[in-house]
Amino acid sequence: MVNVPDFSKEPIEVDDIDLEETEFILTNGERLTEERAAELAEETLAEVRARREARTKHLVPGGKSLTGGSTHSPVLNVRVPAELKSALDEQAQAQSMGTSKLVRAILEDWAQAQQRAQADR
Repeated sequence: MVNVPDFSKEPIEVDDIDLEETEFILTNGERLTEERAAELAEETLAEVRARREARTKHLVPGGKSLTGGSTHSPVLNVRVPAELKSALDEQAQAQSMGTSKLVRAILEDWAQAQQRAQADR
């Protein structure tokens, strides 16, 4: 593992170095070559990606899009009496799902029933 100093408070100036002409020795005594620099860059990127994936593995901000693709699903805010909210919460828990998912299923059933009723007219 490579320890990288925190430069977040200082501006960083980077110059291109020809590692074939300039000898640059790493802290472990190894000479840095173009090939080794590419390997270190890939290792670092892989580590950053792995950390990000581990950190966000179980986090899905806003949940999966119900609309499809990368489109955000619309949000519907509804005010209900406390008794109805409690009943929905209890039913959702009994079915091992979130209250939003239960309400979504109820609304989808209602919408399908409306479509069938219209088709039968």
